[in-house]
Formats: sequence, C-alpha cells, structure tokens
Amino acid sequence: MARCKICGKKGLFLFLSENGLCSNCEKFFINDISNSTRIINDCIKIIDTSKNFDTRLSRCNILQRELTKLLEYQKKDINLTKFISSNISLSELYSLCKTTREEILKEKAEFEELKKICPYCKKQLEKIVKRSKKCPHCGNQIKVKSGKLYTVKEFDKLKEAEKERRIKEITEYNRANLQKYKESGIVKYVEILSAGDSCENCKKWTNKKIPIDKAIKENILPIKNCTDERGCRCCYIPVVED
Repeated sequence: MARCKICGKKGLFLFLSENGLCSNCEKFFINDISNSTRIINDCIKIIDTSKNFDTRLSRCNILQRELTKLLEYQKKDINLTKFISSNISLSELYSLCKTTREEILKEKAEFEELKKICPYCKKQLEKIVKRSKKCPHCGNQIKVKSGKLYTVKEFDKLKEAEKERRIKEITEYNRANLQKYKESGIVKYVEILSAGDSCENCKKWTNKKIPIDKAIKENILPIKNCTDERGCRCCYIPVVED
C-alpha cells in the first residue's frame, strides 16, 4: 500500500511522486529544498568571506538548522542527491559546520584578548578598550579602529593607507566618467562638484566650466593642493548645452 514518506498518508489509490511523497507534500518539499539550498549556499559564502565574528557565528547557526532539516529528510529515505550537488555528504558538512563554529569562537576569544593588551608595552589591560585612551602602565596613547588596538604611529599609517586607497578609487571613478562623457560625443564641458565640507582649495573649483579635453589632459582631479585630511572628494559632472 502506498504511503507518503512525510505525512504518512496511505491508500491503495494514493499517487506518490518519485520522491515517495503525496501531491501536497511534494509541493512543500520542492519549495523547502529550494529555499534550504539557497540559504546553505549563502551561509557558506558569508562564513568564508565575512570578517565579522558574530555574523559568521549566526550563519553557522542557520547552516546547522538547515542541514538538520535536510538530514531529517534523509532519515525518511528521501533521495536528495538530485537536489543538492556537493562533494561531501550532508552529515560530513554538518560536522564541518560544527568544527568551523568552534574555530570561529576560538578566534573571537583570542581577538577579544588582543583588545586587552597594550600595543606599546604588551601588558594586560583590565578592560577591553573601546575608544582611544592612555595605557595605565606605560602612559602611551592607545588608538582603536574596528576593535583593534594600535599605537599612534600605526594608526597614522593606517589612516594614510586608507586615504591613498580612497583617493585612488575616486581618481579611477572620475577618469572613467570623463572617458564616458568624451565617448558620448554630447558632452563638451564638465564642472567640478565638491563636497559640502570640502577644503577651500577644492571649493574654488566648484561650478567652473572646464573643456572636457582639458580635464582629461591635465588630470585636474584630484585637486593637487587639497588640504582635506581625507583627501580630495571632488567629482566631475557633465555640462550639456543646447
């Protein structure tokens, strides 16, 4: 006698799918497997790429939940191989998830301890440092960024590297836009748009009409004498004339 593997419904004339499920359970199963597969793939990607411990841990929990559900399907003798393509079994993936979670917890604990060690004298601090303060042992100023502790020199180097990276990104963005404007054949002039809190040297260029060929040839942006500690944030805007 035919019997559904999920709801247990049975009958002589009950039609079962190739998965051994009645029509109602088959629809639910297909949707459930599809959602679980998407969630599992998203969780694995985030666990592998995220730098946030809590985010990775939460995704491990979700991953374990979804794998537990799929393992329950397996216990009911439902074949999942055609729905889930993986080089390892679900049970192996579940064990790997547990191991990964334990490793993340260990990394987080080690990271928390680093937040209690002075970057100068390497002595233990009583509490986790959340904002800049002087070390009670050596008296040096401790800087904090993204939960990590730095010396003033290290912090300044970090800020300078971030500034250079940001300027490089903005420069590439501006050059790409100039090229697009040039190729359009419509834009003959551009104007420079500065931020509301830009330095005075950048603001001097605001609303100046510049031939696009000159902007490309002279690399006006970023402004060479910009004094903003974050670097020049100006950009080009096209001028379309009638």
